[in-house]
Amino acid sequence: MAGMDVGALTNASAAREALAQVIPDAGTRDFVLTNLVMDPKTKQYKWKVNVEAISAGLRSGALSQFTPPGDSPFEGPTLWIKGGKSNYVLPDEHSAAMKTFFPAFHLHTIDSAGCEKEGVYARD
Repeated sequence: MAGMDVGALTNASAAREALAQVIPDAGTRDFVLTNLVMDPKTKQYKWKVNVEAISAGLRSGALSQFTPPGDSPFEGPTLWIKGGKSNYVLPDEHSAAMKTFFPAFHLHTIDSAGCEKEGVYARD
């Protein structure tokens, strides 16, 4: 994301092609593209998120240092729903962070579900 000149893009297909060079997984690529919008005034594409801050956080490791607001996690029951065909939530990699913020979380996987573009979860 950080290396893309989004202002030079002419359409979403061009963005998808550019991202394909750095994000091989189509589902992940489509998820990232949900953060790309066209500025109504300039008619140029831009990121909705602060890409530079995210990149800096990833490089420094700061994003892995997040703690719950006020060091007080949400103690209530929390249900995470994962599509079995999706790689957005990886239990082996993400469970510790999930537990930090939501100690009473339960992860439910719908084996036949994946993530379609636009962030809409669908079943086969």
